[in-house]
Amino acid sequence: EVSKGWLQGKSGNVRGFMENKGIVGEGLHEKINDLIDGAKDAPVQGAGMTAGKAHLLVKPESGAFVIQSLKEPAKADILERSVVTTGEKEMGKKQVWYKVRLATGRVGFVLKKNLQLTTPPELNVYTQVRTPVSWYNLGENNYLVTYESVGSDIDTDFTRVELYTHD
Repeated sequence: EVSKGWLQGKSGNVRGFMENKGIVGEGLHEKINDLIDGAKDAPVQGAGMTAGKAHLLVKPESGAFVIQSLKEPAKADILERSVVTTGEKEMGKKQVWYKVRLATGRVGFVLKKNLQLTTPPELNVYTQVRTPVSWYNLGENNYLVTYESVGSDIDTDFTRVELYTHD
């Protein structure tokens, strides 16, 4: 008799039982691998730290499959920013999601409220009163920085781009 939530399996000559929560279908496995493959050469747009309890999701929408539940803050490279309009149940509310790559190599989406951006220390002198959306290291301490649009629609990533040189 197999209890609910458990699956019987075989690997080589070994037979046993495994909790169903650790198994994904082939289609979902492909989506997770596509995320990882698509992020291999993706330029890093910024960096951040996840909240204590954040979920890494397979796509940028509430209720999507959770690739990993992060119980501790984790460093994340930000690869992309997405604005998603929620369904009728949430009355068309807009949400900001970040596609991130963790140090473990896992890639997925994190809701903006669960990610704290961490600017490079040499940029802190310039960004203390403004919120950077992204920055790109041009090399030799030169950065291209974009800033969040204050009081504008959430779809607007930035209204200002600045070049900073640090020596």
